[in-house]
Amino acid sequence: MLLACEPPGGTVEPCVRLFEEPVLTIQSIAPKETGDTISPLFIHELKLDSREMEIVLMMGGIIKNLTFRNSLLICTVLCGFGSEEGVYLLIVTVADRYQHRPKT
Repeated sequence: MLLACEPPGGTVEPCVRLFEEPVLTIQSIAPKETGDTISPLFIHELKLDSREMEIVLMMGGIIKNLTFRNSLLICTVLCGFGSEEGVYLLIVTVADRYQHRPKT
């Protein structure tokens, strides 16, 4: 099977999908108790379609409000990254001030 695209001009060529925006965007994370947005988020582990991804490699692609420090991606919400479609799995933590504390 051969897939090709025919752009305006009539020449058949390979189909290439280029993204101008990140394919994964984190719009907000908020605890149900307060509804206040939590930011920043610390991304420790990243998988795409069950494949381990090198976190540092995310910095070479399309990113928005994302920094890399001490082997972590730091997401300032609204953030985004990724140039490949698929299923992303993230391990995310938040700053201590956002950790749930039981009421006494």
